[in-house]
Amino acid sequence: MFSDGVLPGGDLHTLRQRPGKHFTEQAVKFYVAEVLLALEYLHMLGIVYCDLKPENVLVREDGHIMLSDFDPFLPCAVSPTRV
Repeated sequence: MFSDGVLPGGDLHTLRQRPGKHFTEQAVKFYVAEVLLALEYLHMLGIVYCDLKPENVLVREDGHIMLSDFDPFLPCAVSPTRV
């Protein structure tokens, strides 16, 4: 999912900066998997997302992520193949 707005869950940068709070290994694996799925989906649409950073990974209230800030992206003419 993709957004240009603010979500109640915040972003990964803000969440990781909380004093005394750390992501569990399970949470890290979950967020990495979610980001990879989002990037894979964008690549299937022919979009190369160029601004991946914790500030642009928004966390929804249900814990799933959304990518934001699509200003710097590149259209990709290559048609991906499934392996």
